[in-house]
Amino acid sequence: MELGIPMSQVNSTATFYDYFTEKPMGDIVIRICEGASCVVNGSEDLTKVLKSKLNLEDEHTTEDGKVSVEVTYCNGHCDQSPTITVNDELHTNVDVFELGSIVKEHLK
Repeated sequence: MELGIPMSQVNSTATFYDYFTEKPMGDIVIRICEGASCVVNGSEDLTKVLKSKLNLEDEHTTEDGKVSVEVTYCNGHCDQSPTITVNDELHTNVDVFELGSIVKEHLK
């Protein structure tokens, strides 16, 4: 399909946004905000715990292809940080204990 603009411009626009990706994603996509407010309120701990539980190091998707974990930067809910989204469903004020419950619910 012809867009009438250079492909490099299309690519730079698409790759600017965290929710667009060129990588294959799992059936369940968990995005953890690591914007400034979320980091101050513990989001990096959420990322570490989740990646550890799912046996992810450098990879972003589990070996079975079921779950992908990505870090995003500011989804606009800084007053309710830290935040995560699971398949675009927003969860606010998430702590490590709640994270486990949220993930278990989506893995059913």
